[in-house]
Amino acid sequence: MGNILNSSNGARDRYRLRRARYREFFAQRVADEPNVTIAPELVRQIDMAAKALATENEQLREALKRHKADFDNFRRRTQKEKEELRDAANEAFIAKLLPVLDNFERALASAQTATDVAAVRQGIEMVSAQLNSLLQSEGLTRIDAAGVPFDPQTHEALSVEERTDVPDGQVVEVLQAGYKYKDRVIRPALVKVAKHPSSAAAQK
Repeated sequence: MGNILNSSNGARDRYRLRRARYREFFAQRVADEPNVTIAPELVRQIDMAAKALATENEQLREALKRHKADFDNFRRRTQKEKEELRDAANEAFIAKLLPVLDNFERALASAQTATDVAAVRQGIEMVSAQLNSLLQSEGLTRIDAAGVPFDPQTHEALSVEERTDVPDGQVVEVLQAGYKYKDRVIRPALVKVAKHPSSAAAQK
């Protein structure tokens, strides 16, 4: 597409250059010889050249319109294909998610009549494990946070707690889990971070 547009632009530039040279040539002839008489044959040639240039210019305009229309159609077609691919990926993921939803609904129905709390809890834990397994297979991973040094790339500190029994700057509590999709953080872990009293006093 770029080569076509460059070709059209180049031809248009050549047309403009030739037209400017004609004007310059005859302006100079008139300046040098005010009473010069131009031969009829030369007039005919000039007229033919002007018409040829006008035709070429019109052809270039039409070609540019066609190329622009082709490019617009290509852009719309590409956008539609992207949307179809995204819809297909979403549909496939939802299809995988449906069994998890079925088991969750069964667990809810069982909880309404169950008298064994431990069994209800076990059923919910099984559904949670099934969901986590599905998400991991799609590339989602939970961010390690508890007991590790604070990492601003994957953690977000919501509070600080003075502690002497753990290293300064260590995460002591995860307030909300964080997640990565493949190698990209989609939600940082919200954490509480340890700070030694001496470090806190130094900052004051």
